[in-house]
Amino acid sequence: QQLELAHEKLLCMSVRDLISSFGAIEELRKDFVND
Repeated sequence: QQLELAHEKLLCMSVRDLISSFGAIEELRKDFVND
């Protein structure tokens, strides 16, 4: 049970990292298009 919880937490963290890095890429892309 403890292991499963830790795995779920890790998955959540990686998904959040993925989303935040995707958001950063979108921001960069917007700046690039504006120039």
